[in-house]
Amino acid sequence: MASKYIGALVDEYDNFFKEAVKKDAKGKALANQKELDEIKQERLDALKAKVSDLEIWEGVEIRKSSYRTKFVNGALMSSPIIMGEYLIYKLGKWVYERMAYGDKKEEEIPLSPFPIANPVVTHFHPVAFVEQMRRMSVDRAPWVEIAINEWNLYKGVRQTESPLKEQIYKYFDSSSYPSGTNKTNWCAAFVNWCFEETKEYKGTNPIANVAAYDWLPPSSAKELRDDVDGWKEGIKLDSVDEAFVGAIIVFSHSHVAFVVGQTEDKKSLIYLGGNQSDGAPNDGKGKRTICTNPKLKTGFNSSFWLIKPKNYKVVGKTHLPIISSEGAELSYEDTHS
Repeated sequence: MASKYIGALVDEYDNFFKEAVKKDAKGKALANQKELDEIKQERLDALKAKVSDLEIWEGVEIRKSSYRTKFVNGALMSSPIIMGEYLIYKLGKWVYERMAYGDKKEEEIPLSPFPIANPVVTHFHPVAFVEQMRRMSVDRAPWVEIAINEWNLYKGVRQTESPLKEQIYKYFDSSSYPSGTNKTNWCAAFVNWCFEETKEYKGTNPIANVAAYDWLPPSSAKELRDDVDGWKEGIKLDSVDEAFVGAIIVFSHSHVAFVVGQTEDKKSLIYLGGNQSDGAPNDGKGKRTICTNPKLKTGFNSSFWLIKPKNYKVVGKTHLPIISSEGAELSYEDTHS
């Protein structure tokens, strides 16, 4: 199908080319005119191909309202109201089950693994996503790179659901409590795993690392619980203003996560962690996820502390990006199974 947009572009390009050649030749015929014409045609062909590739909406068929799932030209077209659980996990893979209608038989359609082999894909505005990631990229510590990647993979997935359920077992596999499961409080196991996945800080807290207070320096940890060893390689920050992307935040209600930013009014830190409530309809006790939440800065050194590895140096002036959070401020009940 001929493009309805290409005509004007071709005319404009042709006129520009002629004027450029005329100016360069100063009114005289050029010896390489044939070669120039071939180059012009080559450029025009390339232009047509590119414009054609950009016309992504031309073939889109407007869907009419329906209460059933339809297949139009081989594509799954879902109505605003979906009847039945079409997305199911069967024999080790996620599939859509299409109901029988007309002369069509019931059948399964395997899902393509995009962008990863993860059946849960969160849809949000791409510009907002890129901007959020750009803001988080300031002064990143290597372990928080791992944490943000896990967040991108599993945000919104409950700890009772695949594939996060299986991933939590992996968090515990590299911890001091390898028998932990997706029913165990897993915020500290998540933090430890993020460190274990780095080259520079692997093994930074080897003795005990699955309790939130295990990520406080030993003396501070012992003040809160006698049975924890604390993080020998960790050191407290002296001021909330020293917070950086990747700073470890330990809460008095026994929770641990990573600082990733601050709210627009700069009154609250935004932290990213596992076993947290995002306030979604399917959220609840024992059904937490990996998400971001705020914490008022006024609680520094009373309801929370900030820690970093002793050998980690923040390059330049600390700067926390302004980002939004997925959930509200959390309590003990929101971070424990």
